Amino acid sequence: MVVIPDSDIFLLKSPLQIDNKNQLTFTNATAQYNYFSSLTKLELEGATYQRKDGAIRFDGNFEDLIQYNYCMYKNAHYNNKWFYAFIIGMEYKNDNCTYIYIKTDVWQSWQFDIVYKQSYIEREMINVSDDVPGANLVPESLELGEYKVGGTAEINDLNPVYITAYAHDTIKIKPTVVSNEITVNLTLSGGVNSKNINGIPTHVFFICTKNYSGFQKLNNALDIENQSEYVVANFTVPELAVKGIEHNFSGDGVTIDDVFVLGGKANATNQTLISTPSALDGYTPVNQKLRQYPFLYLGFNPSQGSSKVFRYEDFANGSPSFDFISEVNPNPTICAIPKNYRGQSGNSMSDIVTMNGYPQLSTKVDVYNSWLAENSGIINVQTRQKEMNATYDLYSNTLGLAGGILGMAGAGASGMSGGNGSVSGAFGRFYFCCAKYA
Repeated sequence: MVVIPDSDIFLLKSPLQIDNKNQLTFTNATAQYNYFSSLTKLELEGATYQRKDGAIRFDGNFEDLIQYNYCMYKNAHYNNKWFYAFIIGMEYKNDNCTYIYIKTDVWQSWQFDIVYKQSYIEREMINVSDDVPGANLVPESLELGEYKVGGTAEINDLNPVYITAYAHDTIKIKPTVVSNEITVNLTLSGGVNSKNINGIPTHVFFICTKNYSGFQKLNNALDIENQSEYVVANFTVPELAVKGIEHNFSGDGVTIDDVFVLGGKANATNQTLISTPSALDGYTPVNQKLRQYPFLYLGFNPSQGSSKVFRYEDFANGSPSFDFISEVNPNPTICAIPKNYRGQSGNSMSDIVTMNGYPQLSTKVDVYNSWLAENSGIINVQTRQKEMNATYDLYSNTLGLAGGILGMAGAGASGMSGGNGSVSGAFGRFYFCCAKYA
C-alpha cells in the first residue's frame, strides 16, 4: 500500500524548557493549538511519517534552523492529533538538509488525556487574570531585608478634651461676665443618661470643655461659692469618647459656649485607610504576591498600647477599615476594632488593639476628700469585710464555749437523768449543724 506523505511539522520558538520546571495549561486542545501556532515558526508540509522521539530530516540550512527550540507535528494520514516535542539537537547533513533530534513534551502532548486520581498540588503557576493579592498564601521563605515605611495615616478625633468630674446636682454659673449667677440643674442637662456614659454607670456628672477657653470658663464657675469642693477629678480623654453626647447646660435657657454636660453613648469614629497600594516604593509588581504579607502589611505601633500587624489581604476588598471607641475616665483606653477582617462580617473583636496615655490634670480640691471620693467603694468593701470577720470570730468563740458545755453535759450524763439528758440533746442538735467541730 502506498502512503502519501502528508505529515505537518512546525519548528517553533517556544518559552518552554526541557527541564519542565514551568509548563503551560490550556482549557482545551483548540486553545493549545492556537497558542503554539501563533508563535514564530517554520512550517514543513507533506513530510513523511514522523516517529516519536526520532529525527526529522528537515529541508533547510543548519544556520537558518538553529534558532528554533521546539516543534509540533501531526501525522494526518493516521489521526488528527498534534504532538509536541523539544528540540534537543541538530546535525548538519548538507546545505539543504538538517537532522533535527526531538524529545516528546509529555505534558503538552497528553495533558487532555490525563485521568487525575486522588492527589494534591504541591506547587503551580497562576493565571495572570487570577493573580490578585491573597490568592496564594504559601510562604516563599525569602530574605526580606529592612522594611521601608510607605506612608502613615492620621486618626481623626484623637485631640484631648478636658473633663471635670463634678459630684453635685447643681452648679452656679454666669452665662456672661456681666450677667447674674444662675443655678443650673445638671440632671436636666444630660437627660436620663447623664449618669451612664458610654455604657458605664457613674455617680458624678462629667462636664466637658473642648478647648482651654472653655476650661477657663468652667474654672471661673467653680470658684463661685467654693463649688470646687464638688470636683472629684480633672482629666483628659480623646474627643471621640464624647462625640455626639455633648449637651448644653439647660434650665432657664442658660448656655455657656464650649462647656457641655455629657450624657449617653458616643458615636464610634470610623476610619477607612488607603486600599492595598499598587506600587511598592515606586515599583509596580508583576507578581501580585508582592502586594501581600510579608512583603506588604499595615502596622499599628502606638507609643503606649498594644502593637499589631494587619494584613491587607485579610480585609474585605483589601480596604482596611477601623472603628475607634474610648471611655470617659481618668485613664482612658482607645480601642481600634478592624471591620470585615479575617472573614468576620462587621467588627472583628478578636483583633482589637489599644492605646492610652492621656494626662490627668491638677485639681483644686481637698486632697483627702478627693481621695475619699475616689476610693469610697473599696473602703466600704473593706469595712464590710472587717465587720463580717468580727462576727465570724464571735460566732467561733460561741461555738467553742458550746463545745465545752456539751462535753461537760456528756460527762455528767451517766450519773444524772431527766433534765440533764434534755440539755445534752439540745446542744447535740446545734453541734450537728456545725460538723467542723465533730
